[in-house]
Amino acid sequence: MLRLFLFASVLASSLLPAPAVAFNGRFQGGGTINLFSEECVNAGWIENSAAFMVRFEPANIGYNPDRSLLAFFAMDRAFALQVDGNFTTVFQPVELYQILDDAYFSSARERRPTQVRFRSMYPALIGAETAETVRIWGDIRNFAGTPGCRVSFELLLQQQN
Repeated sequence: MLRLFLFASVLASSLLPAPAVAFNGRFQGGGTINLFSEECVNAGWIENSAAFMVRFEPANIGYNPDRSLLAFFAMDRAFALQVDGNFTTVFQPVELYQILDDAYFSSARERRPTQVRFRSMYPALIGAETAETVRIWGDIRNFAGTPGCRVSFELLLQQQN
């Protein structure tokens, strides 16, 4: 009888749904910046594309505040774009923090601020439970604090637990 009870207990516990994986709202991965405009090339961006490690923290997901952060890291440079709320499909001014040849900050309230838009994101809606790979395609205006410099980016990210 004890064996039957133990067997039934093991069987019942195996049929219960697995506990949800706890995520923290931080998506990490990599991507490229490409399609550098002529203004970018004139400012010294002579690459066809540049690869970066990327971190994305969408607003109000997991432990994230009500601001979204998109940060790019490479061996010799780093920059981060931050906006109140979420990134959208229309260009919006962002705060730019960067370390290239020197440290630089650009406010979203400047006369010619850096601007970002997400052209597309898959899945279109992400949340604390998103376990699949997130793909983001977007554009940046006044990239690296350079007026008129336009680039595009493509990212592949996975939420970290």
